[in-house]
Amino acid sequence: DVTQNKDPMYYDDLAQYVPCPKNFVLIITDGAPTMDTNIPTTEMGVLDYDGDGNDSGGSVHPHSTDYLDDVALWAHTTDLRSSTLGYNDLSGTQNLTIYTVYAFGDGIDVDGDGMDDAEELLREASINGGFEDSIPKNNIPDLTSEWDSDGDGDPDTFFKADDGALLETQLMAAITSILKGLPPAPPYRFSQHPPAARGTFTRLTSCPIKQTLTLWEPES
Repeated sequence: DVTQNKDPMYYDDLAQYVPCPKNFVLIITDGAPTMDTNIPTTEMGVLDYDGDGNDSGGSVHPHSTDYLDDVALWAHTTDLRSSTLGYNDLSGTQNLTIYTVYAFGDGIDVDGDGMDDAEELLREASINGGFEDSIPKNNIPDLTSEWDSDGDGDPDTFFKADDGALLETQLMAAITSILKGLPPAPPYRFSQHPPAARGTFTRLTSCPIKQTLTLWEPES
């Protein structure tokens, strides 16, 4: 169960909830989904949330799906701490911005469309989870300028690395991109916590009264 001690929106040093932070998820992966069929479907309507009709089955792995881009759009456009969703209701809109780093992919193209299937899924997840909605807002990335602001053809929150040196460069580029999207602030506080599972987790929040960047990496 979520309690104040475990709630990322509650800050002990302030003894209060902070409803205004921006929240980011940084996914570092080879991109190939595996055993990811168990997501909320009926009750939250996440299944095929982006309406691309490309969810069931999964071409990269026999037990994989195309759900990641749906979850990304849902988390980016949904108030995750509302009166009907989340541990408790907080003022404003609490959502996620999704960054992906495609590392050491295998280049498999099962569906024959000329693109690495895993890379394609991560690109779609970055588009759905990282776009800046234009006015009038419609909660869908229907304009290229909403997810490719520099016109280079890549989603703004997608990064790719084929070797260790480039991975370091791309990770720093992703973090720099996150920081550029935040309002001017005093120096961010870095803190490391023991990992709860294998992988790399990055949590960054920003608020006029609270700003933190939390990183952890697995122990060797």
